[in-house]
Amino acid sequence: MGGDAQLDDDRPRPDDGPRPGGFLPPVAEPPAGSPRPEAPLWGPPTGAGSPPAEPAWGTAPSSPPPGPRPLAGAKLASWPSRVGAAIIDALVLMPLLLGAYAALGIELDEEEASAVASSGDALLLGLWSAVLFAVYQCVLLLRWGGQTLGKRVVAIRVVRADGERLDLQTVVTRQVVMQAIPGSLFFVYSIVDGLWPLADRENRAIHDAVAKTRVLADPAR
Repeated sequence: MGGDAQLDDDRPRPDDGPRPGGFLPPVAEPPAGSPRPEAPLWGPPTGAGSPPAEPAWGTAPSSPPPGPRPLAGAKLASWPSRVGAAIIDALVLMPLLLGAYAALGIELDEEEASAVASSGDALLLGLWSAVLFAVYQCVLLLRWGGQTLGKRVVAIRVVRADGERLDLQTVVTRQVVMQAIPGSLFFVYSIVDGLWPLADRENRAIHDAVAKTRVLADPAR
């Protein structure tokens, strides 16, 4: 009986606190005056070794600041420089056009001007001029990085709107689809297209807007 009483005395009672050597180990109290860490009300524990906290709802993930525009700071070519380049290119093509006229047996004088205009030769000459113009422009723009002979003289260059060099698709769209073909069929279109940069804030012609190109002052000169 005495042994049983001794065992009963060793059992923990509900009103007893944790005892050394009992079920709960003793917790060391922090030194007096030191701040006590505050535990979060919910969520995973924080501190050394804990995973980084996830951003709160509605917070956009951080992203690098946007870079400058590809053509930011570039100087657009003036309208007089574009006209000057077109005149020089026309003078370069003139001997080839005159050779085509001679091959067709057409004399460009005042007496036969009306006859030429009223004949089918006018359409043939227009088509030949368009083909010659398109080939000249496309080959040189691709080979010389956006320049023709005229553009080299006046120091301007054609680039894509994203600042990259011209590719074949862009050049064909610009020179053939939006210049050579409509210009050979409708003379008024060539005039409107040539004057369009005067009203455009980026000095673009119609073919520049469609092909997404810009004409810049060549920084190398």
